[in-house]
Amino acid sequence: MSNPPPAEPQYQAPLGHSVASHRVHGWCSHCTGRYPVEEMAAWRHHENDRYEVAKHTVTPAPETDVTVAHEQLCPDCGREALMVVTAQVRDDDGPKPAGGWAVCLHCDALPHPRWEHAALVAGVERLRTLHVDDFGGCAHCNHGREDFVPYPCPTITALEGLDCG
Repeated sequence: MSNPPPAEPQYQAPLGHSVASHRVHGWCSHCTGRYPVEEMAAWRHHENDRYEVAKHTVTPAPETDVTVAHEQLCPDCGREALMVVTAQVRDDDGPKPAGGWAVCLHCDALPHPRWEHAALVAGVERLRTLHVDDFGGCAHCNHGREDFVPYPCPTITALEGLDCG
């Protein structure tokens, strides 16, 4: 069985035919010499093509700002020789911090990891206050659930291995 070549897309279809299929493929399963399985395969092929195109569509990178602050007070040596670099990403909601680093030009200290460490310690403490023992179960994990999560929950168990002191 040889398939007739695809026709030009038509935005009208004969009565009882698929307008959508005529618009996309130029024919439908009601056309002479066409079968429902052909139309189904054509739609599958069409959707696979749309998926591939969408998958490779590149979204533009957000705008970024990098600021450098010189002569800040170094927490290690106490001199005003700290250079702090901050990166921000701007989107529709405004700028958001995206990272940064700091180095003292006098003593070569790298205090920024200490700032991150302090944020880590605070974050772990917030998690510990949420995941507390509530009559043998985790108060946070069991909230709104039908199944029971015993305490210590997987979150607290994972935190036990961290050295955040």
